[in-house]
Amino acid sequence: MATAANFDLFTKYWKSLQAEADGPLPARSQFDPSKMAVLLPYVYLLEHKSREEMIVRLMGTALDEISAVPATGLNYFDICPPEDVALYIEINKHLHALPCASLVERDITFENGKTYALSSLGYPMTDATGDLAFSIGLMLPSRQVQADDMDNGGVARSILRKLTFIDIGFGVPDRQAINHHAVEAALD
Repeated sequence: MATAANFDLFTKYWKSLQAEADGPLPARSQFDPSKMAVLLPYVYLLEHKSREEMIVRLMGTALDEISAVPATGLNYFDICPPEDVALYIEINKHLHALPCASLVERDITFENGKTYALSSLGYPMTDATGDLAFSIGLMLPSRQVQADDMDNGGVARSILRKLTFIDIGFGVPDRQAINHHAVEAALD
């Protein structure tokens, strides 16, 4: 997949929403799937309800087909490997503190043993009251997904390879504030 070109297209869309927003961040209500139909199979939308509850509001069809475990409506922390929960809580804490965007590169191994390199670019969005409550992102596999790449089962293991916090106008987290060894090791 042309990861960089697709990430550029996704970033351009998010920045257009930010430019039209009433506040410094775009609202979830501004998201119009028809404006990025070509990317939609790889788009996700997460609602951050609390530190331990992150509801998957949208998971693109291509992403659902890879795992064969529909994630929409589920708490992400209930379907990711248990050892990853603290890792993603730590990342989310820093994404919301400033706020900022993130580029996450990881290797995902599914229940059937297949491993995929995935890159995710995520941006913050607000709810109707202006609180940062959502993340919208684009998750792309490092290679074109084939018919025999479908229905792999749930995620058995995930290895964070690289994490880059992206300044969207508010700065990026201070490395000294990171309090998780895997996050520290993966920081770009």
